[in-house]
Amino acid sequence: DKRSNPGFIAAADGQVVTDFTHRNHFDAFEGVMSEIDVISSYVPVRAESGEVIGVIEVYQDVTRFVKQVDAGKRAIWATVFCVLVALYLLQYLVVRRAQAILHKQEVELAVANQTLDRRVQERTAELEQAMHRLKDEISERELVEQRLDHLAHHDPLTGLPNRLMFN
Repeated sequence: DKRSNPGFIAAADGQVVTDFTHRNHFDAFEGVMSEIDVISSYVPVRAESGEVIGVIEVYQDVTRFVKQVDAGKRAIWATVFCVLVALYLLQYLVVRRAQAILHKQEVELAVANQTLDRRVQERTAELEQAMHRLKDEISERELVEQRLDHLAHHDPLTGLPNRLMFN
């Protein structure tokens, strides 16, 4: 009695129905089969008037095909996993190499900064020495100018103001 089977009911209404199922037990002409995958097809049989007068049920055991598909899926997943692991390792090696280059450049930059700091300190010391020499020279020139001004306006022997100062 197939009156409760949805595929049979749909075929009795005039529709062709196909369904894929996994069955724990399946009664067939060969006997009871267990743990199989089945494609069930329900095809309406029509009279010349177009009225449905019967339904043909066709069952196809596709267990072997499903197992092949499952094995193929496992192989694909294994391949994808291996590719991802290889890509991860490649990325890891690239990152490690980049870190080594960055570390080397960091060390070189630190050495260059130390050299630059030392050169700046040396140049600052040289400039300070030059500034002190200039200050000493300016002070000496001011003293010489004061001495010349004094000599120009005073008598060298007595130290008294002279005629130029008076004028």
